[in-house]
Amino acid sequence: MIKELESFYFLENRQDVEIFLGFNLFLMEILMDAPCQIVRIFGESVKLYLQLFIDPEEDFEEIFIVIKNSFSPDEAIKRLNKLDDEWFLGIMDKTQGKLNITEGSL
Repeated sequence: MIKELESFYFLENRQDVEIFLGFNLFLMEILMDAPCQIVRIFGESVKLYLQLFIDPEEDFEEIFIVIKNSFSPDEAIKRLNKLDDEWFLGIMDKTQGKLNITEGSL
């Protein structure tokens, strides 16, 4: 499972990500589809990271796809909004609030 993801993503805190996904297997299909959708809008020069966000005060965990790119901040946000409109908002219910997408500079 994790090996497949590592062909698309850099995993930060690999062990924590693996445990989280073990409890949230429904995210695997989305995580496997996401790189294709992201590359379609951002291009092939991006680097994708999976980062687990844990808020112990709220007892909440969520995994983020971070799209590292070399676009200007305005262009990157424009593309992220396009990704939301063309793909992510349509599958958001399937994430059960456990997945989000953001961008950052390379």
